[in-house]
Amino acid sequence: MVERIEATRLQKETPDISEELLQEVSERLKTRGLNLLRERFETTPREQDRLPFHNVAHTEGVMRRMKALLDAIEAAIPRTFTNKDRLMAVALPVGHDLVQAWKSKSQEERFEGKNFKKVVRERATVQNEKDSARELIEFMIVENQRLGRVLFTEDDGKLANQAFYATVASFDSKRKTVYQPALSEDSPILVRALALADVGAAGMEPDQYIQDGDNLFREENLDILEALKNPSRLAKSQRDYLRHRMLRWTESQIDFALGRKSLLDKELEGLNEVQKEAVRGLFNAFDESIKRAREVYERRKRIRKLEDIAKDMGYTLAA
Repeated sequence: MVERIEATRLQKETPDISEELLQEVSERLKTRGLNLLRERFETTPREQDRLPFHNVAHTEGVMRRMKALLDAIEAAIPRTFTNKDRLMAVALPVGHDLVQAWKSKSQEERFEGKNFKKVVRERATVQNEKDSARELIEFMIVENQRLGRVLFTEDDGKLANQAFYATVASFDSKRKTVYQPALSEDSPILVRALALADVGAAGMEPDQYIQDGDNLFREENLDILEALKNPSRLAKSQRDYLRHRMLRWTESQIDFALGRKSLLDKELEGLNEVQKEAVRGLFNAFDESIKRAREVYERRKRIRKLEDIAKDMGYTLAA
């Protein structure tokens, strides 16, 4: 069952929203949310808190994809969404990753007869989503106070919590990809749109999909970030092991996109047939993402030097 955050300082009232107010509040939410993400995960002095994936670019991508989803449905069925829905379609993606608590996790991994220590970033999944929803609710309260009227309601706070929980992903070992267990046939359309937008790059934006894969690898693998500060000191066995991990991840992006493609019909359950067709029309890039992921893997297999494959994945190495 979805755990709900009570937005006790929001009221149960449905306001009318003009186009002008929609634009005004949307811009304030975007500015505040993106500035917070930039401060917390890009310009922070602590290197390990600078996140290559969960940053401004990812949030902007989710905003872009969610808007495209709503636009496609609206084009197929006019007047599906109100201005309030459009405002929430800005607020939800802006706020969905505001909190990124994590801890490092060490594990042993065997490669070519030797044991190696792998250190990865382990996100506080679910708690991060709860805390991000709480922060977005504070945004809503501030806006109500600023405007001196009820713009955001208690139900909007509940929707934020439900939508953020729906983005929590689990790994499907059979399909070798992720799915979102909290997304169900009964999920409201804005909840579904956020969840699909969050993991939608493979189906909608092949260039972004390839870049996101590299960004997420750099974010998760803390030991590689540290090792590449001085790669010349690494033993050959260590260099081979790190290169192997980079190639293994790169190859996994092929199956990841294949798996996301296979899940699309299930993830559209709950939409009517016209809405489903509108959304399917947007998710028409899976084959291109799969093709590009395969090309990247084949090219990287031919790169023998650790430093060169690291640069290809976006690492910045000291001169």
